Amino acid sequence: MDSLPPDQRPRRIGVVTEQNPFTLVVKNGYQGYGGVLNFARQRGIPVVLNEEYAPTVSDVSGLIQRAKAAGVDLFFALSLPNPAALLARTAREQGFKPAIYCACGSQVTTLPYWRDLGPAGEGIIGTTMATQADKFKEIEVLHTFLQTRLGYREIPAYATVALTILQVLEQAVKGAGTLDQARLRAYVVGGRKFATAHGLIAYDKDGIPSYNQVLVQFLGGRNQVIWPTARATAKPVIPMP
Repeated sequence: MDSLPPDQRPRRIGVVTEQNPFTLVVKNGYQGYGGVLNFARQRGIPVVLNEEYAPTVSDVSGLIQRAKAAGVDLFFALSLPNPAALLARTAREQGFKPAIYCACGSQVTTLPYWRDLGPAGEGIIGTTMATQADKFKEIEVLHTFLQTRLGYREIPAYATVALTILQVLEQAVKGAGTLDQARLRAYVVGGRKFATAHGLIAYDKDGIPSYNQVLVQFLGGRNQVIWPTARATAKPVIPMP
């Protein structure tokens, strides 16, 4: 957001959040760090809609209507996969088209079902960890496997995460020369870098990997990386098409 021209920066934020521990942390942050509400507060952008909904929700029309009435131009849909699709479809049906729509809970726009949404999925921004455009370790092999064996056109985040776990384990076992769990953990959090499907990553003392995420926008029936600029495959379309 900070890199956008002033005339494209949002002025009114709306947030709808699934009642799930993960998505609630995405909204609230943790111990004062991170989260959509902190993001808005730090930039002086008013949050004009802040509502939660149950994971079993089957009708979100009221949420979308309130977002429209509030004049939201940056909409955060913090959801797991099923409600994320429901929100996108309902927004399309009701003509709700904020300048920026971010499906920023689960990493959903890279899942195969997102393409089935058709026009309802177009222009929506999301996050993922790596794409087939990246030149990271074994990512081309993974993409080919997903295409030929499962019919996937794009790599979902969960696939690159799974491959990265295996890559780190393999490199740790070889590097430490052991299967002892305590020694393997010490090796992983010892400041070393691992070549993975997410690029070179390192883990801190708590086992948290270095930040390595991209923003994607679903354009023309596929995801394009729009940030960071060094990994971008397209420029963001704002307002959304």
